[in-house]
Amino acid sequence: MKSLSALVLGLCFAANAFAAADLSVTTTAPAGVKYYDIATYRVSVKNVGNTSSSGGRVEIDLPKTGTSPQVYTLGQVTAVPAGCTLAASRITCTFGTTKKGVTRNYDFGFKAPYSSAPIALTARVVPTWTGDPAANNLTTRTLALSGHSFTIPDGYATDIRHCTGSASLTSFFECTLFPSSISNHGSVFAAGGVVNFDVGVDPAYTGAWQQPAADQLTFQYFENGVLVAEFDGRGVGGGCFEGLTRFWDAPGVLSPYVSPYEVCPL
Repeated sequence: MKSLSALVLGLCFAANAFAAADLSVTTTAPAGVKYYDIATYRVSVKNVGNTSSSGGRVEIDLPKTGTSPQVYTLGQVTAVPAGCTLAASRITCTFGTTKKGVTRNYDFGFKAPYSSAPIALTARVVPTWTGDPAANNLTTRTLALSGHSFTIPDGYATDIRHCTGSASLTSFFECTLFPSSISNHGSVFAAGGVVNFDVGVDPAYTGAWQQPAADQLTFQYFENGVLVAEFDGRGVGGGCFEGLTRFWDAPGVLSPYVSPYEVCPL
């Protein structure tokens, strides 16, 4: 028969066998954020295990542009968490021992532009030891962004700035990173959904516009009645809209090139 001391020692060994630290990471975002608003996002690292962890780091990967060969952050970091560093499109925060049940919060400011593709943040916790369960070490959050409402009046005279590139471009913000790539033309959004062009534009070109929602503007350009370009944008403030223009090389044949547009009142 086992002695009492042997039984107690066996119970201790059993408890120790199940004692382990486990770091998890989550991301939270505020509601009601519009394009180009400065918003505060939080990445939280919690020790959900049953013993203290020895330390680690959290890496916050920001959205990236579709530009090439240079790649930049798609948006602007307005505040970095205390004690953390920003390099390229990654915020890195290191931390020491974290007791069980303790949460570390890292708040950062970010201003996101309009993009035709989802904008997402990825956070990854990297423990300093091996054996931490990996299932809760990575999280991705797609930002829930909305446009600024603006009712387009008849006779809305605009300056339209744009650049052109491959279909990997999704945002006019990418054009602003290369100012020399930007060109412009003027259009007037007249009554009856008619787009009038600058004087001197080939009369074979005509246009039509619509406002499907209070924060949305769409328009189409035609050449001799054939659709050649189509814009879909969202309000970004100041009576401006940003979006993507797609081109047709032939009826039903999309071009491999796109143009991010910024449409602003004169």
